[in-house]
Amino acid sequence: MAWSPDGKQIAFISSTPSAFAAEASGDPMVISRYLYKPDAGEGLTRFNDNQRLHIFVVDLASKQVRQLTSGESDEHSLDWSAGTVKRSCFVSNREPNQDEFFNYDVFALRVADAACGRLTATEFNEYEPLLSPDGKHIV
Repeated sequence: MAWSPDGKQIAFISSTPSAFAAEASGDPMVISRYLYKPDAGEGLTRFNDNQRLHIFVVDLASKQVRQLTSGESDEHSLDWSAGTVKRSCFVSNREPNQDEFFNYDVFALRVADAACGRLTATEFNEYEPLLSPDGKHIV
């Protein structure tokens, strides 16, 4: 969770059903992912429920919630820019087979229109990006 610099919005991560979520609740349960037994860092559920983690923002005055990311990937490690351009950064693994290749990259997200762009494209994992106070640099 991350407060906007002006204190008027909160960005947060929440799960949404993927295209395969219904298959994970039936009897028999259909396992559609390689990573089907999550560990403690992934919630310690019995089996993967085919939910995906996405970024949402809530406007405190209007109490309106908007979903900013979607799709078949998970986002986490959110930070918000204090600069004049309201953007956030996060990490996501957008590899075709993300359960087998743990390759998290940093992405930038413009809050106003949910425009998203990849900032890193390495063969390594980036975690917990932090934006500088002026929003010009990412650590």
